[in-house]
Amino acid sequence: MKSFKKGFTIIELLIVMSIIFVLMGLLVPRFKGYRMKAENLKIENYARQIYTATMASYSEMDGKFVKENIEDNIINLINITGNKKESGEDHINVTADEKSATITFTIKNNNYEVNIDEDGYSLKNSNGSI
Repeated sequence: MKSFKKGFTIIELLIVMSIIFVLMGLLVPRFKGYRMKAENLKIENYARQIYTATMASYSEMDGKFVKENIEDNIINLINITGNKKESGEDHINVTADEKSATITFTIKNNNYEVNIDEDGYSLKNSNGSI
């Protein structure tokens, strides 16, 4: 009688490992793309929240953009810290005149700018686009 050894041969293990590596090679780039999309959605969400807080200030101030009121609304409604530039911490900087406001904010050491007027808002990063 022959004795049979249980287990896998080295060839079988190498084939399984190569299949796994090929599948990983196909999936890793997709996950990076999903992560970038998620980051962009987070930034757009921040911009919408800033716009909502700014327009709340606009209505409170009888149709005028007032810097101090905008900052207070953003800090209170969104919980973004004002003018702090610690490493990687989210912060805001507001400039406003009566007809428009520009809010710059930082997320993970990347700068973004939201330009707001009574008609809506536009969002751009430090390169000029999103």
